[in-house]
Amino acid sequence: MDNELIAQKLESLRRCLRRIQEKCPPSADALAGNFTPQVRRCLC
Repeated sequence: MDNELIAQKLESLRRCLRRIQEKCPPSADALAGNFTPQVRRCLC
């Protein structure tokens, strides 16, 4: 693979990870409190 293509793929991955981090709640407690009843039924 060409170095430029690898660099582009890495930058794309970095942007993806940034978007995921921005959407993550600040704590596990906040995440746990954010589940809707429908999601809770699916997880049990």
